[in-house]
Amino acid sequence: MSTACVANSNDALNPDDRQQFANNRLMGSGPSHGYIMTAITIFNGCFCDARPVVERVADITGYRLVEDTEIIADAARLSGLNKAMIAGLFSTETDDFGINGPDRNPVISWLRHAVARKLNSEDNLVFWGFSALLAPCDCESILSVCLVNETNDRLWTACRDGEHSEPEAREFMTIDDRVRGDWVVGVTDCNDPWSEALYDMIVPVGALGVRQSAYLIVEQLAN
Repeated sequence: MSTACVANSNDALNPDDRQQFANNRLMGSGPSHGYIMTAITIFNGCFCDARPVVERVADITGYRLVEDTEIIADAARLSGLNKAMIAGLFSTETDDFGINGPDRNPVISWLRHAVARKLNSEDNLVFWGFSALLAPCDCESILSVCLVNETNDRLWTACRDGEHSEPEAREFMTIDDRVRGDWVVGVTDCNDPWSEALYDMIVPVGALGVRQSAYLIVEQLAN
């Protein structure tokens, strides 16, 4: 990741960004004229500066951010299952994470149900995290996004603030990529977590920077 990209991540939001987005939605353009996306789903690899990108997208669009913790809480309330047990599906710290666990499919079904209820009851949402892949794949009013980085950019980002050494970052990346890969295989028909077939957009955050990555998503949403 270049220094310029890092500088972009700290740029203040243009106060006209949200108004411009609203105007674009009202005007419509291209083949989707008159058609409005009601939600964005965002999945990502670790060390991809996902949070600042997601938060900037939410700031510009005014869409409400829905993270995994909210979906887990909803699924626990609807099913009566323990929240910690549900959250274990997304953990990088459990050795028995896998697609064949005996309790896995019912839990995933409740998580899907929680996501579907949220989509049915609210518009203008940004789903971010593992649960982003649980939205109905045939829902045309959802823009699905994946945030990625090249390995060297991920390592640079991981070590940027001094919180990780390079060996620690590499080890974490290996584990996290395995968990995310197993999750994608378990909840989709695809065996590649970063496949273009799963997303409307794959955004290389390291190459574009945080600000431009967010604007690219918002532009696609508005168009």
